[in-house]
Amino acid sequence: MMGTTSQSPASKPSGASVAQRNWLHPWRYLRFSLRTLLIFTALMAVGAWWVVRWDEAARRQREAVASRSILFIKYEGGFKPGSSPSPVPKWLSGWLDHHHFYDVVTATAHSADDTSLTAITNLSGLQDLSLSSTNWTFAI
Repeated sequence: MMGTTSQSPASKPSGASVAQRNWLHPWRYLRFSLRTLLIFTALMAVGAWWVVRWDEAARRQREAVASRSILFIKYEGGFKPGSSPSPVPKWLSGWLDHHHFYDVVTATAHSADDTSLTAITNLSGLQDLSLSSTNWTFAI
């Protein structure tokens, strides 16, 4: 018979060997290429960089607000710490605070010098700054 091929019984996989191979490779559907791994790693690195940058900006704002050189602070959207409901879920309150979600838009400093005013430079969302009785130098 032309065009037909016959297989010997030894070359046919038995039911037990197929089941055994499926059991030995339960993760066979999770195989991926090296290119996929590199793309996934790059995307995770960019995401981690964004989160670290966001957290660093919140830390700098927290330190600027905690310094004694700023008397009055107004957050965007009229948020008032302590009286407004926190934007942070309870389960995240140990890691995040309102500085992660609201920028300082108005600040007033009184009797501040150069060293205490450096904290104000860390307020990236600052729109209005009032200085009174400050003792600072302007250097170009």
